[in-house]
Amino acid sequence: MTPGIAQLAQILRARETSALELTDNTLAAAQTHAGLNAFITLSAEPARAAARAADAALAGGSANALTGIPCV
Repeated sequence: MTPGIAQLAQILRARETSALELTDNTLAAAQTHAGLNAFITLSAEPARAAARAADAALAGGSANALTGIPCV
């Protein structure tokens, strides 16, 4: 079963994974299912940069409730 947003937020704050890892997994899933044509463009590098910034915010204690959760 795939965790929901609230579970992902808890996992991030417990440092069981990183926003970068979640983003990479989301990008990989999108690429795996590219045949569905669900996305016009995947902007991997900007997404990964945002994930690194989210990880820094989480580490610094300045993150909000959805920081680090990939939105697709």
